[in-house]
Amino acid sequence: MDALTDGAQIGVTCAVAPTAGNPVVITSGYSEFCTENPSEFFFSNNDNYEIRWNSSRTEAALYLKSDPPTKFGVTINGLSETVTLTNYDYDGTIIVAFYKSNGALVDLKTYQPQAIINAELPNEADSYAYTKVFWWESLDTLRSLCDAVKINK
Repeated sequence: MDALTDGAQIGVTCAVAPTAGNPVVITSGYSEFCTENPSEFFFSNNDNYEIRWNSSRTEAALYLKSDPPTKFGVTINGLSETVTLTNYDYDGTIIVAFYKSNGALVDLKTYQPQAIINAELPNEADSYAYTKVFWWESLDTLRSLCDAVKINK
């Protein structure tokens, strides 16, 4: 077996439908042969589903489009904003960065993906003017999975 080549498109139909929290794995050994996002090569034949990495990033899986949510809320010091993903890799890290009005970084907090995040304030809560919320693929690669959302103090 070889890796999939550029331009390959494989439509997927499953006898067992994915449900919330229970995707259907559609490959065996995917990450051994391919590091590209599975959605580059696979697509669902049902508009209610989509192809993504499984939670361990080893196989392609069929998910409900709403599982997990593509939007999540962040609340900081009573102010809330909604962040919308632009990429469907869900194994990333949510980063809340606190900045001074001159743009200098004050503090950084990391969170696991979840629908609602109540971010902790930095140690000196008065030392920041605004925050930016990011969703990164990982702290090592720092590939943003959503546009930054700015929350003013």
